Amino acid sequence: ARARRPIVAAALLVAVAAAAAAAWMFRGETGNGLPQEANVFYERGLHYLREEAETTRSLDDAIVFFNRALEIRPDSPLLLASLGEAQWVRFERTGEDASRTAAREALERAAERAPELAEVHYGEAVGYMVESDWANARRELRDALDRDPDFALAWARLGETCSRSGDYAGALKAFERAVTLAPGNFRVLIYRGEFHERFAEYDAAADWYRKAAEVKPDSRTAWSNYAAMLMQTGRFDEAVPVLERAIAIEDRAVPESNLGTALYMLGRYDEAERHYLRATELDPETGVHWANLGDTYIVLGRAAAAHAAYARAAEVTRARADLKPDDLDLRADEALYCAKASDAPCARAAIEKVLRSGSDTAAHLLIGAVVYNLLERDDTSLDLLERAVKLGASRAQIEAYPEFSRFASNPRFREILSRSS
Repeated sequence: ARARRPIVAAALLVAVAAAAAAAWMFRGETGNGLPQEANVFYERGLHYLREEAETTRSLDDAIVFFNRALEIRPDSPLLLASLGEAQWVRFERTGEDASRTAAREALERAAERAPELAEVHYGEAVGYMVESDWANARRELRDALDRDPDFALAWARLGETCSRSGDYAGALKAFERAVTLAPGNFRVLIYRGEFHERFAEYDAAADWYRKAAEVKPDSRTAWSNYAAMLMQTGRFDEAVPVLERAIAIEDRAVPESNLGTALYMLGRYDEAERHYLRATELDPETGVHWANLGDTYIVLGRAAAAHAAYARAAEVTRARADLKPDDLDLRADEALYCAKASDAPCARAAIEKVLRSGSDTAAHLLIGAVVYNLLERDDTSLDLLERAVKLGASRAQIEAYPEFSRFASNPRFREILSRSS
């Protein structure tokens, strides 16, 4: 889809459980050392954090309940770890430094009191994942699972860290364990969908996202991600009503941008522009929304506006990539937007860093192919495109990049395209 990575909703760093029935997560129900009065607040906090946390408001509710419980039992490492987890998720969603500071302080206090507690290690892992430190996150998750082998969300998050490092077999094993422990948990299903998406298994990803939506019909994340997989396989007309349903649940930048993409691919450019503009209003610090807007301006014949949008996309993405130097997704996006903004030195430096990392994912290779296309390095572009197709890049993904139109008469390009799914 034209939103280069529109599929993963921003609020997926939360753990989740059904508020009343999921004993595999709610170890606070019995034997957690909390008095009943504090335990009531703790369980409500977990519900808002791990079941309802698709909005900032629900995260704030979780934090309020954990703090109420801490008023009763101020030294509880379980409460402090849960508060730290909630604050990390809030920081990921809002970018507010106060939440990151609060997360670190709470988890530090928890670790001082109970360094062996599984929830402490899990909370630390969430923080590392927010900051794209996958190696340390994986270490903390393994520590959590050593202490609690039935911690389903820890297995799911371990699967994510494995997939981030290209360990398909390890990731699949972890996700299978998570689904076995929590077959009806919608976030476990979403994480499983993300795993398949990362390895370009879009039909499988769509199945898991659809299952998540069936489990939790009011989940904006599940519907948005399901629609994005429809788009990855070229089913843009089917994606439109699904995205409209996601936006009706909560108006967020990702489904707005995805809806713009679906409309763009259906040739409805004026409508696409409106939704892309809305995405930049809702989330002005995410580059993909500006880049999508720039693509629309190109089609509408507004070259100056397109260049300004691409420059803005490159600027905000570079700022985020500098804060997360190990996040290759951000660096690949920076390369793409710099190339579109005619900043060749920036584009070359960023994409070479991604490719030198050894990250052979279909998404990174496809972006590399576009970047070198824009830099008029045709042989390199086609080499990367061929590798991307071998790893699962679809025809719909390739055709979503108008830059490849200059290869329309190139026999090698046509042959590569014919081998895409």
